Amino acid sequence: MSNPSVIVPGYQIKHQIGAGGMSVVYLAEQQSLHREVALKVMRPVVADESHSIARFEHEAKTIAQLYHPNIMSIYDVGHLADGTLFYAMPYLTHGDLTAVHWQDDEHIKSVFTALCDGLAFAHEHGVIHRDLKPENILFDAFGHPQIADFGIAISDQHKKWTKDNSIVGSLNYISPEQAQSQSVDARSDIYALGAMLYEVVSGKPVFNEKEELALMLAHVSQTPQSLAKNKQHWQAVISQCLEKKPNKRYPNAQALKHAIAGINNEHSITHSRPQLKQKHGWMALGSVLLLLFVIWLWPDTTTEPANHSAQNQPTQFISSGNSGKVSHDNDYIELDPINQNQALTLLKEQLTQAWQPEVASLLLDKLLFHLTTQPENSVTVAETYIRKLNESSLKALHQTELSEALAWYQLINQTQTQLSTTQHDQLLSRINAIQESFSQELKAQYAERPLKAQQQMQSLWPDVAFAAKQQTTSKTRQTTQHHPNDLTTVILADMPFLALTETEVTVQQFRRFANATALQAVRCKNPTTSSLRFSSKTWSNPGFAQKNNHPVVCVTWQQATDYAHWLSQKTGHKYRLPNAQEWLAAKNQKPTTCGQHNVAGTETQHLKIKQQRHPCQDGYVQTAPVKSFDSFNAVFGMQGNVREWLQGCKKKNKIQSLFTKGSQCDSHPTIGQSWLSGQQGAGDVSYEKSGQAWTHIGFRLIREL
Repeated sequence: MSNPSVIVPGYQIKHQIGAGGMSVVYLAEQQSLHREVALKVMRPVVADESHSIARFEHEAKTIAQLYHPNIMSIYDVGHLADGTLFYAMPYLTHGDLTAVHWQDDEHIKSVFTALCDGLAFAHEHGVIHRDLKPENILFDAFGHPQIADFGIAISDQHKKWTKDNSIVGSLNYISPEQAQSQSVDARSDIYALGAMLYEVVSGKPVFNEKEELALMLAHVSQTPQSLAKNKQHWQAVISQCLEKKPNKRYPNAQALKHAIAGINNEHSITHSRPQLKQKHGWMALGSVLLLLFVIWLWPDTTTEPANHSAQNQPTQFISSGNSGKVSHDNDYIELDPINQNQALTLLKEQLTQAWQPEVASLLLDKLLFHLTTQPENSVTVAETYIRKLNESSLKALHQTELSEALAWYQLINQTQTQLSTTQHDQLLSRINAIQESFSQELKAQYAERPLKAQQQMQSLWPDVAFAAKQQTTSKTRQTTQHHPNDLTTVILADMPFLALTETEVTVQQFRRFANATALQAVRCKNPTTSSLRFSSKTWSNPGFAQKNNHPVVCVTWQQATDYAHWLSQKTGHKYRLPNAQEWLAAKNQKPTTCGQHNVAGTETQHLKIKQQRHPCQDGYVQTAPVKSFDSFNAVFGMQGNVREWLQGCKKKNKIQSLFTKGSQCDSHPTIGQSWLSGQQGAGDVSYEKSGQAWTHIGFRLIREL
């Protein structure tokens, strides 16, 4: 039955078959060709712009040129006299993604790799969908998915045809940048595809907020719930799709396709050689298995297996099981060398194309397989791989793409490690040469960079001994052991007449002073617990376990100063507390890194800490032994463990001076981060009241030379 309220010339409308926020879809007959079509009638979101119709038609014509088996064709596009716009599309009657009864992982992979192909084709032609959702994935009579409804797509020629402040897309699958009305590119479609994949694998949407605003905010700031244990092999791929920042997602749909295709299926790979059972029909099954293996070896990438020990033992065999469970049958078939040669040829072709670190990393497994099973044919392919590693890594370095250069550097090291397990000494020699070449170029680039860039390079390559850093270290370290009580010190590079103790003063070192002077302990405070009057926390018992090599805490500023005087008398050298300038001269200016310094991580969940914790564990709830973490210029503990007393004081005001006697100092400075410093803890100078002692404050000394 036709709908008299909508009349589109050339089409006989039969009835409505769907509706959305921007359009209504009708089943209609295209009268000129006597075929049934899906007629989508809509108004663009920019209907108030005078040139919106022309722009909409241009976009529709652009999309109509996307001839691809996984993109729904557009038969016709136009507009009516009142500005109403319409598409005519094939009428597919085999359901959308919401109606699929998923069989197993292979079924999911086949559908989503096909969708990646369609998306990649659209993106290559400058078209971004922006509204991917299950209802827009339709299936033809052969079960092939087709991406439909490019109604709000944008192309390179018209990056914006919606208002600057408008938000478009389906909220369950909208990317964070879309939710914030920011500019989008192909990686927004990657996010939406990842959200659909999450829903298919887990059986629930990424976020399940009921309110629209809450749902958008969830995409912007919340982390999706992890997949169930039996779905964890999908986690890495989905998580990368759903990264909040576009530059952390897969760079394009082809990279995502490679990752999905490489999802580890333990039931289809074996590393043993059982006997082949004689069964009727095995010739046909063998052909299928050979085809599956060629697909497995196809250089469109595969993810690293979870079992790294098995990863280093390539195999020639593939299981006949395909049930999703590990097969215990002895039904295996050995590969025909012709098929291996075909797969090797495909791998060689892939190496001639443009690639990226994540793609090259995935190809490494296949290369090692060929080196093991047919070394005589695959050495030249391996040489090509190594040569491209060298070219790509140096190119990224010269273009100052430091993050990409780091990815290539890590892959070079991974390749070197893998090749060291083979018998290919020539290839190993080549990759060793590349390692050395990259390191030399890295050092040369470092020498030419400004200080800020040098600091970034030091943080990215902490294992590389940069020349400038070596020189600084060599001229700063000086050990002084002229007296049993002397502390090991490091000469400050910019202050050659001063040396800083390489660690905080330890419990053992302070105990000598306390015993020698009959020191009266001061009750100290712990910011994470109640400080009741009957608390007995002191430097020798701070309320948590400490050994002799832990930094002493619960020491007042005056006690630290008295220790310096006592040590000076004992050793004949002049020790004192450092001032802020001297202390900062020895500190690494890089941000404190979670897990590389003793700061407040997830191990402190049971403590009352005001700042937001770091998202890792460093192994210590309170203080750590000195030298537990790496040093900077031979000085330890400047970015964690304990805050430290500094030389100086803040004087009392006149009113305070009237009512108190003794020292004219009201408070003293401290600096640095400690075991209770969270993500907001910058370690800047702050003041603590005179006479107070704290469980997170210790000290180190300056020695005047």
